[in-house]
Amino acid sequence: MSAQAHADHGAPSSFVRRWLYSTNHKDIGTMYLVFAILAAFIGGGMSIYMRMELMNPGVQYMESGHVWNVFTTAHGLIMVFFVVMPGLIGGFGNWFVPIMIGAPDMAFPRMNNISFWLLALEGRVKTFGVYSTPIICARSAAGR
Repeated sequence: MSAQAHADHGAPSSFVRRWLYSTNHKDIGTMYLVFAILAAFIGGGMSIYMRMELMNPGVQYMESGHVWNVFTTAHGLIMVFFVVMPGLIGGFGNWFVPIMIGAPDMAFPRMNNISFWLLALEGRVKTFGVYSTPIICARSAAGR
């Protein structure tokens, strides 16, 4: 198999279709790495917000201990399940494993692509759930 045939992968010509429907292991690995970097910014922002709260004794920015617990849990979940695991397993695994074993691509490349998009959907659902729960709990406690 020539190097050109390996690099082609029958990729669509438009930019959007290339990234949405990609079966190229390097493109999918890049999507995982970009997703992990964006999630790292979100998790890092949560870490900065928690450190701002701990800067002085007492309560400064968060309204209660429940909000602190929500941010601590969300920060841990985001950093482990949306930064470390997608970055190392999804990103570097998709990039390097086919190259190391000499395969032209990953086995089941379409399933590999849908697993990334399901991860992105899961990230949106979990993030919405984490931020909407304190609001719903506060409203129900206030009797609204």
